Amino acid sequence: MAPPYIIKASGQQEAFDEEKAQRSLYRAGASAALVKETAAAIRRRVRPGVRTDVIYETARQHLARHQPEIAARYSLKRAIMALGPAGYVFEQFVARLFEAQGYRTRVGQVVFGACVGHEVDVTAERDGQRVMVECKFHNRSGARSDVKVALYTQARFEDLRKGSSGYTLGWLVTNTRVTSEAERYAQCVSLNVVAWRTPYQRGLEHWIESQGLYPVTVLGSVSRQELNVLMNAGVLSAVDVTSRSLNDLIQFGLRRRAAESLLLEVQRLTPRP
Repeated sequence: MAPPYIIKASGQQEAFDEEKAQRSLYRAGASAALVKETAAAIRRRVRPGVRTDVIYETARQHLARHQPEIAARYSLKRAIMALGPAGYVFEQFVARLFEAQGYRTRVGQVVFGACVGHEVDVTAERDGQRVMVECKFHNRSGARSDVKVALYTQARFEDLRKGSSGYTLGWLVTNTRVTSEAERYAQCVSLNVVAWRTPYQRGLEHWIESQGLYPVTVLGSVSRQELNVLMNAGVLSAVDVTSRSLNDLIQFGLRRRAAESLLLEVQRLTPRP
């Protein structure tokens, strides 16, 4: 029997591919047994015309009940996109990733180069190095940063470097993939690029997972409105939640029950030694 057609976020139809779904689960680190159980849960929800969002959420909830960290990895790409729709929160999140590696950072600083002024998304400093970080945020799956983005980033860095800014390195950090042409250009001019699965095994997802700095948007126990409240209060990651008390969360604007659920979920995701 032919697989049923499901509806993608774009509105397009495609045949449901269970092997593709299982590959995503394995990629997130799920064991063979957990993949089998989760795939069975997905099959129970698959009907002609079901939206991919329903399938994704079914898988995420099943994983969260059994292994929260696997659920966080599985939902990471969507969670980063949920930091939008604008890119400012993503810039703040990228700054946190640099800070976790010992950098001092500033976000949204206007710096003058040899020719013009530039608003630098993130400035990161460590061990005598001053890094200019250009953040390119996409809130649409499948979008890529092309060579024009790399050219633009390098041009800004060169103007800043030739001025009195003190920048020594240029970085491009994006939450989706980069084109092969952009990657080749970046390698040629020594522009550091961190994107989704780029460089291989050292991409953005590796940065996040290796430091345990999952964005707060991986958490499923609170609504989108409540997530916005948290991000407006500077709570950008699950780790940030662990440093806040129940009263802190309530003062930010969360309902008591939501705050209690959030703290419980974060405790399961980031168990303390």
